[in-house]
Parts: sequence; C-alpha cells; structure tokens
Amino acid sequence: MKAALLLLLLVPTLARAVQVCGAPSDNRQQLTFIQSHLNEEARRARLWTNAWGASYGVLTLGQLAAASARPSSEQVDFYVGAVSSAGGLAALLSMPLDVMADSLALDALVLAHAGPIDCEVLAEAERLLVRSAQSEAMGRSWMMHGANALYSLLAGLVLGLGFDRWSSGVFTAHLQAAIAPSRAGLRLSVSF
Repeated sequence: MKAALLLLLLVPTLARAVQVCGAPSDNRQQLTFIQSHLNEEARRARLWTNAWGASYGVLTLGQLAAASARPSSEQVDFYVGAVSSAGGLAALLSMPLDVMADSLALDALVLAHAGPIDCEVLAEAERLLVRSAQSEAMGRSWMMHGANALYSLLAGLVLGLGFDRWSSGVFTAHLQAAIAPSRAGLRLSVSF
C-alpha cells in the first residue's frame, strides 16, 4: 500500500522535474530547500547506521565472549547468535541508505554551480531526492521485513535442526526495519 502511494507521488514529481523550471532565483531557493532536507536526512541516516552498526558489533563480540564463559553444551547458541549478528552488520554496511551519498553528491553539485541555477541542476537535485526517498521506502518495505524474518528463520533453523535448540531473532530484525529513516519521502511530498 505504501509503495503504491509512494509511486503515485513520485511519478508526477519526476515528470514535473523535467517539465517545470522556474527563474534562476526560484531554482536556487528550491535547490537550497532540497539540499537542507537531504543533509538532515543524511545526518539521521548516519546516526541510524552507526547505532545499528555499533549494536551489531557489540552483539557479535558480546556473544563470542559469553560463549567462552558457558559450558560447551550452551556455546552453540552464542556462536550462532554471533554469526547472525555479524551477518546483520555485513548487510547493514553493504546496503547503505542512498541519502548518505546523495547528500554529498548534491553538496558537490551546489559547490560546482555557485551562479544561477539552471533547470538541469535542479532536475538532478530532484532526482537525488527521489532516489533517497525510494531507498528509504525500500528499507522500510514489507520485502525488507520479509528478508529479516527469513534471515532470523534460517538462524533459528540452524539452531533447531542442527542442534535441537529452537530460538529466533525476529523481533530485532523487525525493529531495525520499523525504525529506519523515512523522512525523505515526506520531504519529497512537501517540496513540490
């Protein structure tokens, strides 16, 4: 449902980015608006990424340390948990939110065009905003929740089928997806 609403919002916006272009002073104002919101979202995305990265790192190392303090019959839970947490960290780092790179790209674009802003520059800024909104929407999508649930299920199956120890990390995976940054889409709807 959210994806369909986002698509309905984005398609007319992309068309307008190409068709409507104001005076250079209006373009500068629109560019400044987009830049400030992308920079704010990038700051939030970095904070979210760093917090989850640190959490996964602490979980990985903590479970490895805890495994050594447990009887060998209980260590497998911690080792599987550590591998699962390390996998979460790897996934987080391998799929960063686009807004972090897009805000830097837009900053460089603005620096390169200190004079009047033409339609091409404004269209590129709008494209970056749309891309960031789509990336955030994907990170909060049901597909991402499904991938997290599948990953947790696989870890649970390793413990359950491989070691007859049934457990799951579904809550953490869904919590991560549920609190992922999502304001670029809101900025997109406000800016046009």
